[in-house]
Amino acid sequence: MSDTDARLLHRLVEQQADRTPQACAVTHLGADLSYAELDAWANRLADALREAGVGVETKVAVIAERCTETVVALLAVLKAGGVYVPIDPANPPRRFHYLMTDSGASVLVTPESLRGAAPEGEWTTVLSDAEHLADRPADRPESGVRPDNAAYVIYTSGSTGEPKGVTVAHHQIVHTTLAHNDFDRQPPACFLMPISFSFDASAVGLYWTLATGGQVVLPSPEEHRDPRKLRDLIAKHQVTHLDCTPSLYSLIHADDAGPLGSLRCVIVGGEACPKLLVDRHYALLPDCQLVNNYGPTELTVWATTALLDPAADVVPIGTPIPGSGAHLLDSEGNPVADGEIGELFVGGVNVARGYHNRPGLTGERFLPDPWTSGGRMYRTGDRARRLPDGQLEYCGRVDHQVKVRGYRIELAEVEHALTSHPGVTEAVADVRQIGESRNLVAWVAGEVDADDVRAHLAEIVPAHMVPSSLVVLDVLPRNVAGKLDRAQLPEPARPTGNGREMTALETEVAELVGEILGVERAGVLEPFFELGANSLHLARLALALWSRFGVSIPMHQLFEVPHVAGVTRMVEAAKRSAAAEQTGTLEEILAETVLDESIRPAADLPDASWTTPSHVLLTGATGYLGAFLVKELLDRTDATVWCLVRAGSAGAAKDRVRDVMRQYLIWEDRYEDRIVAVVGDLAEPLLGVGEEGFAKLGEMIDSIYHVGALVNFVYPYSALKPANVDSVVDVLRLAVTGRRKAVHYISSIDTFLHTGLNRPYLEDEELVPAEAPEAYSRSKWAGDHLVRIGRERGIPVALYRPGMMISHTETGATQTSDYLLLQIKGLLEFGVVPSMDYLFDAIPIDYAAGAIAHISLQDKSLGRNFHLWNQNPVPLVEVYGWVRSFGYDFEIVPLETAVQHLVTLGPDNPLFPLLPLLFEERSTSVLPAFTREVLAVTDLHAECANTLDALRDIGVECPLMTAELAHKCFSYMVDIGFLPTPEEQRARLRDKAEVAR
Repeated sequence: MSDTDARLLHRLVEQQADRTPQACAVTHLGADLSYAELDAWANRLADALREAGVGVETKVAVIAERCTETVVALLAVLKAGGVYVPIDPANPPRRFHYLMTDSGASVLVTPESLRGAAPEGEWTTVLSDAEHLADRPADRPESGVRPDNAAYVIYTSGSTGEPKGVTVAHHQIVHTTLAHNDFDRQPPACFLMPISFSFDASAVGLYWTLATGGQVVLPSPEEHRDPRKLRDLIAKHQVTHLDCTPSLYSLIHADDAGPLGSLRCVIVGGEACPKLLVDRHYALLPDCQLVNNYGPTELTVWATTALLDPAADVVPIGTPIPGSGAHLLDSEGNPVADGEIGELFVGGVNVARGYHNRPGLTGERFLPDPWTSGGRMYRTGDRARRLPDGQLEYCGRVDHQVKVRGYRIELAEVEHALTSHPGVTEAVADVRQIGESRNLVAWVAGEVDADDVRAHLAEIVPAHMVPSSLVVLDVLPRNVAGKLDRAQLPEPARPTGNGREMTALETEVAELVGEILGVERAGVLEPFFELGANSLHLARLALALWSRFGVSIPMHQLFEVPHVAGVTRMVEAAKRSAAAEQTGTLEEILAETVLDESIRPAADLPDASWTTPSHVLLTGATGYLGAFLVKELLDRTDATVWCLVRAGSAGAAKDRVRDVMRQYLIWEDRYEDRIVAVVGDLAEPLLGVGEEGFAKLGEMIDSIYHVGALVNFVYPYSALKPANVDSVVDVLRLAVTGRRKAVHYISSIDTFLHTGLNRPYLEDEELVPAEAPEAYSRSKWAGDHLVRIGRERGIPVALYRPGMMISHTETGATQTSDYLLLQIKGLLEFGVVPSMDYLFDAIPIDYAAGAIAHISLQDKSLGRNFHLWNQNPVPLVEVYGWVRSFGYDFEIVPLETAVQHLVTLGPDNPLFPLLPLLFEERSTSVLPAFTREVLAVTDLHAECANTLDALRDIGVECPLMTAELAHKCFSYMVDIGFLPTPEEQRARLRDKAEVAR
């Protein structure tokens, strides 16, 4: 390799690709890319860039997501002779346009999946996906680029109110990359890179690793946000090297060495490293080096370095790297004595070319180096002193540039952005300590709303430059000389009104939040960000929840509902999910769902009278479908209906049945003598009636209608099993006791929904799950499975699987415990409903009960399965239209927005126990079985063929869901006090709007 090639950045990687072509170079989301594949892919993309006009010194913007395509794009730009300008896809459109325009980038490189991250502009877009480049040559291009040509331009915060680009030449980044070889540090075998490619610090891990044959591991955005997932990546890939800010490393460290045992070198930089972190590191990982690197972007990644020693009293930034020199000067430009504080100037080959298109600013900061002939030095603006051992100690800034969470921020740029708001007359920004973190805070003067100003800022600057707290004042405080008096700026006030009383779990969560944010206690609905929280605080909270409750909550969910109530609901949801995951494999579920061999009809067992019964036993009589089935059986037969009811006495049990039927407007006094209440409990052995009572029922009953179940979508399977599974065993046992009885088992469409099976759901096909169902779905599937076994042994069983049941066609009577109705009730308080694109296939309750009763009295129905759902489902948005036409006022909002409202409900709200389900819904939004796409290709008549055939002879069809039927339902719910009248709902919304103003 020539001397010229040796000082070109991409040649270092090419040389390594020639040495170890099959070694893994990059890993992202479990996919590996070898050095040979990386080189060939980059060559093909370079060819496309050359075709787009890229040559020496051409500026090329690269969408800098942490992904394999970005690594390929950076190398491809260098190979084509260009200068890469990495742009974070999270930048607001205005800032994105500014970076493109200021850099002069004429070409943008992005993968197809991130094309939408870039706003429209007058530049050529080149896609970096491998499939778009497959036909291009994989030969290495010759570009004519030389070592003194620029390799990249990276933007940093600017004091004038606009970011400034730092131009770095090939020979400078090659020099600082090779400087790693001059220290006693092992080259990285595997380097985890949590640093964004839009920051120059990413070059430490990327080019050092790719120049020495190691593996670069790129976390996904989700993995990057969650320190626990970063720890998992370290363990999975046996990561040896890590580079990040001290704040992030503190979270990854977590005082738990388990996943970190492979680490050999941890590099921290970007902000001051606390002594406590040094001590914690070596206490946990004594054989892993902890290195503190210092270097502004203007000094090409790093300028000084220190191998930290836990025995030292201070945390130094070390000594200059080879080819670099450090000078501590006073205000007159003279060297200060050792031990005295001076401003740090750094000279040497690593001093960048300067600021792109800013000759004036370049002249101010990049100065002649009087200690090196023809040399240049950079004025860092940092203060430091030289320790007795020659190392440097960082002592703060001489200006108003700050570091917050590793981001370099010019306070003047934040202030400039604040005053661009038309209502802000003046502004000042500063840093305040919140808990263990430094936070950006701003004060503005003017007649403005703080949230409005923050929203304005979010449109023009990156997220890390939006203050976590913003204080609105009439005027900013000034001293007697008329200058701004920072010491008199008030501390951000905590919001008043902490909301309702907390549950026990909320209290525990609030204590954790208080510890992390350094506040006495967070209110149940106080937004964390108004208490000064930032992303690092939320990362610490995620770790604390993991430690305290043993649950893993994704970081993005903490951002969605950042208050105690929201976090508590997520903890509950995570606990439920964890319990569900313990249900076992499909094989284990099948193995434990067995029917005792003794439960089979004896050869001489007489048959009861199934189609003309004298006595029927019905479970679940106090439920919605059960109550209506009682009515249908009383109207269609002469039988006495024995109702199994949980109660303290038979009289109290009878009262419960009567009260429920009255509630649903179906009670008639003539039923009184034909209903017998039996005190029992599905969750108890022998249905809770004892051996004598069980034997009596066995001799008397003709048919059993097993309708009862514990319907709870939050409970784990273990809590549901006694009532929903064990009771089926006892029902089948009762069916072969005394006489052989018919069993009519009411199952549910839920048996299909979490089994991994796709539609169509046919009645006569054996239901064998593709994956283990969980919780309620598993309990209903297990009941079905037991019924099938009993049927194979000769027990006459008919099985019914109804879907959602809502409203009576005449009275509108409905159950108020339905999840959808509870959700609508809760959200009407806030005037919102969630946007969810699925079809609503509910059936009226009188159709369901009438169909089951009719079918059950046909002898040919035994041994068959029957599905009951609507063959004409309607879009949920149409249902919302019915709600609106009834008179309620609301907006349709994203599900996440609806959740943010619902989690503020208190324990006295009937929806409160179901809130954990909302967090599970967000991950799937809509079950695939109910989407338009799936139902459009599903023959719903074929799914209910047995039912339709059984009802054809009496001319009964499932009624359509209509606005009229929906309005009857709403009227019923208003009459019983479940819903407010539309007038009351609209008045409450107006009152809330007035309070908000």
